[in-house]
Amino acid sequence: MTLPNPLLLATALAIGSIIGSFLNVVIFRGPSSWNLVDVAPPPTRETRGNIASPRSYCPKCGQSLGVLHLIPIISFIIQKGQCSACGQRISMRYPIVEAAGALAAVLAVSATTNLVDSALIAFFLWILIALAAIDLETQYLPDALTLPLLASGLVVNAFGRFASFSDAVIGAAVGYGALTAIAVGFRLLRGRDGLGGGDIKLIAGYGAWLGWQALPSVIFLASVGMLIAILVLNLFGSRIDRNTEAPFGPALAAAGAFYMVLIAGPETVFL
Repeated sequence: MTLPNPLLLATALAIGSIIGSFLNVVIFRGPSSWNLVDVAPPPTRETRGNIASPRSYCPKCGQSLGVLHLIPIISFIIQKGQCSACGQRISMRYPIVEAAGALAAVLAVSATTNLVDSALIAFFLWILIALAAIDLETQYLPDALTLPLLASGLVVNAFGRFASFSDAVIGAAVGYGALTAIAVGFRLLRGRDGLGGGDIKLIAGYGAWLGWQALPSVIFLASVGMLIAILVLNLFGSRIDRNTEAPFGPALAAAGAFYMVLIAGPETVFL
């Protein structure tokens, strides 16, 4: 991985933060638009709206936001984390996702000197950011994101960008089939779900993007990351045990991003 030139870095930061702002819209409105969860509507809105409309608004008071309120990260800092209309606190999720979107773009242009591959890596990472945040808030990994991720991986690797097409097809099939078998076995043994359908489709998407060879490493990294997160949360007072339902999507997203940026991405420079 090499540090890109300053102009490319600045461009990546700007574009990434703007995409991060859009991802916040997807995270906030997507689950209700896709009928995944029931949500209490804001006081002046009948629903959260869809991805395209209405224009951005404060989820607490319903006040439409002006252009100056929508500058990624900067607006949050200037407004001191509060809505300028009602004074209610703005969720930290907004600047965190915007910063994550910017970081994803920087990592993408740093992972490879090929700008096409950088754009593809950034797209991959942005989808993972949205999936992780939605899973944290709703415990769903929506088909509206996992299935396009899977399909786009097969399209990308039809041109052999990150894996051969045959490895991508096998990866998608093995990821879906093997994890489905594990989920069914867990259900039969324990009487409850261990893996959700969204987790399985996300892993199949990894197989499509990264090839079947990546799946053991990604699943191992995600499992270790999940265990570390549980240990840390328990140290800080949470009570999480083997019977606690916890979203696996964020750990899977982190593992997939790690593999793509540090393993799959740099290889494209030398192929």
